[in-house]
Amino acid sequence: MNSSYKKLFSNTIAMGLGQFSSKLLSFLLVPLYTAVLTTDQYGTYDLVVTTVTLLTPFLTLVISEAIMRFCIDKNYDRKQVFTIGCLFVVLGTIVLMAFFPLLSKIQALGPIYSIWLIVYFFVINIHTIFTQFLKGIEEIKFYSLCGIISTFLALTMNVIFLLVFQCSITGYFLASILSHLFVVFIIAIKIRIHRYLISPFSIPKCVYQQMLRFSIPMIPNSVSWWISNSSCKYILLYFSSASVVGIFSLAYKIPSVLTIVVTIFISAFQVSIFENFGTPASIHFFKNIYTVFLSLNVVVASGLITFAKLIARILYQKEFFNAWQVSCILIFAFVFNSLSAFIGTIYSASKRTNFLFISTIIGAGLNVVLNLLLIPFLGMYGAAISTLISYIVIWITRLINLKKQFQYSFKIFPGLLSFALIICQILLMYMDRWWSIYGAIGLFLIIILISLNQLFKFEKFRHYFTKNKMER
Repeated sequence: MNSSYKKLFSNTIAMGLGQFSSKLLSFLLVPLYTAVLTTDQYGTYDLVVTTVTLLTPFLTLVISEAIMRFCIDKNYDRKQVFTIGCLFVVLGTIVLMAFFPLLSKIQALGPIYSIWLIVYFFVINIHTIFTQFLKGIEEIKFYSLCGIISTFLALTMNVIFLLVFQCSITGYFLASILSHLFVVFIIAIKIRIHRYLISPFSIPKCVYQQMLRFSIPMIPNSVSWWISNSSCKYILLYFSSASVVGIFSLAYKIPSVLTIVVTIFISAFQVSIFENFGTPASIHFFKNIYTVFLSLNVVVASGLITFAKLIARILYQKEFFNAWQVSCILIFAFVFNSLSAFIGTIYSASKRTNFLFISTIIGAGLNVVLNLLLIPFLGMYGAAISTLISYIVIWITRLINLKKQFQYSFKIFPGLLSFALIICQILLMYMDRWWSIYGAIGLFLIIILISLNQLFKFEKFRHYFTKNKMER
């Protein structure tokens, strides 16, 4: 199992180089977006992206989730797996094009943004298929390189379209679409795409059935996550305006720092857990990594909350600045989102994806009810609180079921203590006094100490630290 820790570490570093650069870019470009775009324009762009996220599970049957899983499994032909992934994206795009007249009648979109929606749908989903395939064939270093290239292209194109040509929201769409599309071409050349694309009719029906049996149960799960993450934006749009949606969407940018770390780590962890799942040592491996994962999450979240207002002064321009207060709640919410996603890797590894739907639909249903109750009175804060509560419910539900199905149990007191301290931090930040800032910093330091205490109970971490200390 030592090799599992080493592989997890090396994959995390490799994936981190690519993903961190691209995720960090979206964070650092916020000052440009908030300076060039109005809150209404940013809200419209976000609604297009949000709509694509909703439509993707239905139109692609979440086939991208099956790509990496079945490529790693040596019982399946990678050519067949890759071809099926591409086929479902093309078919999904054709279906979406057939609904263009209906999309163009939606007031928030209209004909122009409906066209952008269709193009964005195809590009973002084909990009996902290609990058998932790279991970499935364990081309991790090249996957990382593609992330860096995408980052450079996105940065260059945003500057060109938004600042030089002043294309406003059109430039924003072009920069996003072209940077992803160019990476697809690079991957196609690298893997020699003609070697992996075969006739869909030559693939046995059983391969389609097995991949869809894996991915289809994830449709309700993906939709439920969408409800938890994004349905509030439509409810906000109904009770207020696209401008408020724009501010709320920007509030997600500070929590996105947490998702940068989480996305990188989970992507690397999936490769390790998929390969070793089912062995007695894998249970011990998962429990150890969960402890580390939880500790890192609460430390990063606490730090972001402590310095949320300072970060907002740097990133947010004009009326976008007030988004920092909503960000504090969303940062805490994303801790539970991350923990739920991490636990979800066990269900994917075991191919028992049905419970992912059950747990997520519970949280999603609760999220919608709370949004309808709280948004009319609390606005953006109501949406953020609803998101937090729904994520907590999903996390608790999966944690209980994990113990029941897989006999995985965890010590919960250190985590609960850290969560309580984070709630106190948020309240202190809202007081917005000089002494409350120092109080939030003090709680941040306490959370660091609690997390370090947990990490030192993790044998591999303690051994690595003491070994390096002795070498010095």
